[in-house]
Amino acid sequence: MFNFATQIIKQKQTTYTHKMETTCKNYEKCPIYNGILKDKATTASNYRRKYCDAGHEGWNSCKRYLVKEKTGFCPPDILPNTFRSIDEIIHEMEMMQKLS
Repeated sequence: MFNFATQIIKQKQTTYTHKMETTCKNYEKCPIYNGILKDKATTASNYRRKYCDAGHEGWNSCKRYLVKEKTGFCPPDILPNTFRSIDEIIHEMEMMQKLS
């Protein structure tokens, strides 16, 4: 027997799960949106579309995401498309930590 209410609930759960899987888990607390890009709405929107809301493909091209996955932290001044490699960023972080 087809239960319409059950079908609607399943559709909503699928939509919610799909949305959660396509948006970066770090997006809500990502400091670039409250820092570097605070007054640059167009640029922030473009970054979000290309990196934060693009699922695994977008996250795996985001230097912030990759550094945080490797170290548990990413400096607030790193943009997703920085020219520096992941290893360079981590090396800089290690050097800064030694200096402090």
